[in-house]
Amino acid sequence: MRNTATIYVETVARGLRKKASQELIKQNLRQIGVQNQVLDETYKTIEAGLRSGVLFGTTRGQSSEDCEKRKSPLYDAAFRKGVWAYRKEWTAAVFAKIFGAATDPKRKPMQHQNTEPLGISQQLTDLLFAALDHGVDSVRGGGNLVPFVLYQRGKERLLDRYVADTLEDSLRQARRAASSLPPDVSSYAIAYAGLITLTGKKQDAIMVEAGERGRPQGVKFAQRYSPKKILRKFQAIGNPLSLGMCNSAF
Repeated sequence: MRNTATIYVETVARGLRKKASQELIKQNLRQIGVQNQVLDETYKTIEAGLRSGVLFGTTRGQSSEDCEKRKSPLYDAAFRKGVWAYRKEWTAAVFAKIFGAATDPKRKPMQHQNTEPLGISQQLTDLLFAALDHGVDSVRGGGNLVPFVLYQRGKERLLDRYVADTLEDSLRQARRAASSLPPDVSSYAIAYAGLITLTGKKQDAIMVEAGERGRPQGVKFAQRYSPKKILRKFQAIGNPLSLGMCNSAF
């Protein structure tokens, strides 16, 4: 069964594809249960995500003008690839922004482990754990994690996602994008889903590669988890694990 947030996003997406007016789309949102006090914010947040490519699987190379060419092959292909992959992840973020609540009110943020032996800054530590936390939230409901880059620009954190035909290509795009971030970006974290082997047993894990300006090497962390199944709840396993150094994108 689709969740309410997914229906809201699909309603706005359908209206934009048909070039419906804002008022008509808002009227449709109201009819499916969006309350008047959050109607404008709901619409604006979802529309911004759609037009910036968040739901359409677009990359940094695609302009906003391309996104608005609703009949272009690029738009249609991006929609098919992106909307189904992103809807669970993005709608959770949409509702967190609108209502100021975490995806799971009972969930506690990950505990930071001591990263001093790695010699990284507190800013990078906070960023990589934020990426791990967001990655875990993205797969908590049973969905797939779309590779993303979370990066720090001044006091602002920004997030870009990357979709390609394969995970390898998506990850390659994310790493390439991280390497071309502007000079005022001080740190980054690339997150993706992978497998980690401990004591001969493979486990699902959220992997994060992170780096910062002025450091020749990055660091790599993993958070193990047991994915949600029909008769099994999602469960994070243990604390985040340091996998040592990795190549820096900077």
